[in-house]
Amino acid sequence: MSNDLDHKKIFRDICKGFSVIESSIGKFFVKHVSYEDQTDLDDLRENYYNSAKERGLPTLDEAIKNLQEENSWTQQEESKLKNEENFLNNLINGKKKLYLKSQIDSHNKQIEKTQEETILNFCRNEKKSYCA
Repeated sequence: MSNDLDHKKIFRDICKGFSVIESSIGKFFVKHVSYEDQTDLDDLRENYYNSAKERGLPTLDEAIKNLQEENSWTQQEESKLKNEENFLNNLINGKKKLYLKSQIDSHNKQIEKTQEETILNFCRNEKKSYCA
């Protein structure tokens, strides 16, 4: 029965457009993004994107292509980075299915270790490319 009440309260908060969260330091009001808000945000994002393109800023794909043409970034490095990002995302998504605190803690350590290794490997490769 409590679950039904929770769902009703959540639905009520969504309809109101905000939720109230009680904490040890007071109340927090969290705004829910409405369909109109999301559409406005999408319009703003598109306007900024178009403005940046008009000013000559490259897209991410164009920037990667430029780096590859300058031999500053290779397709192998790009593939390796994407593989590491996918591995990290799989770890994060896998953690959502865990219930035991010990498993969650172990998963968090693995995620943190993977993030650190990815950053260190990237920095080492960048250092090599500038020093070579």
